[in-house]
Amino acid sequence: MSTDVKISMAEYEARAARGDFDGPNRRRVELIYGEIREMSPAGLTHDALIGFLTRWSSKHPLMMS
Repeated sequence: MSTDVKISMAEYEARAARGDFDGPNRRRVELIYGEIREMSPAGLTHDALIGFLTRWSSKHPLMMS
């Protein structure tokens, strides 16, 4: 999906606070490069992998010089 209208993070957060993405037609969305994108629901495998990566990254911090 492509759009000509880009929104800012502040506009996105205001819409989320207003509940635009909640209710009976709740949608999982993310703001990507100024576009609101509908995301697929996360499944068990996805959730498990995110948990693993979170635990791993907390034990192995990125060393920047």
